[in-house]
Amino acid sequence: MSETAEKILTVSLHLFAQRGFEATSIGDIAHEVGVVRSALYKHFDSKQAILEGIIKRMEEKDAQRASEFGMPENTAEDASAQYKDIPMDRIRVYSHAQLEHWLVDDFSADFRRMLTIEQYRSKKMSDLFQQYLVGGPLHYMADIFAERTEDSESALQLALEFYAPMFMLGSIYDGTHDLAQVEAMLDDHVTRFTKRLGDVK
Repeated sequence: MSETAEKILTVSLHLFAQRGFEATSIGDIAHEVGVVRSALYKHFDSKQAILEGIIKRMEEKDAQRASEFGMPENTAEDASAQYKDIPMDRIRVYSHAQLEHWLVDDFSADFRRMLTIEQYRSKKMSDLFQQYLVGGPLHYMADIFAERTEDSESALQLALEFYAPMFMLGSIYDGTHDLAQVEAMLDDHVTRFTKRLGDVK
């Protein structure tokens, strides 16, 4: 992707996160990027195409992060045997990476803000909010914990107890912008959760 196309995605997402998707026009985007509309249309033929480009970029970032931290890209059910019974130490490190991804990384943080704003205005945005921030992560963790439990209901309950505080920490950060505090709270949460599972000797 060209440098201009990358800038269009980044600028568009930032505007969507501030003003909302519907309230942002192609003209607004072109103005902020510093190009005329015709130049913008050479890269993306519509605002919807820009949104699809943003979603594709998020998918790429998710896959890269999962690979970097040795986590399954989709679910444990779909992954190879090497992802069975993933150690809590790896989950701890990945959880910190995920938190920083959603709170500190500009692109991902804007994506989270956009979905939070737009989930009440659009079925598509609501589905994306669930996929990336609610049901998707919850069921992903349930698949990870499936090897530690006797049934899927127990795995889902564990996932809920593990992920719900992480979701809440995002809101705490939005009000404080104190990353160190949120990171410390996450570490304490994972430690307590790990002890409960009996993974700490």
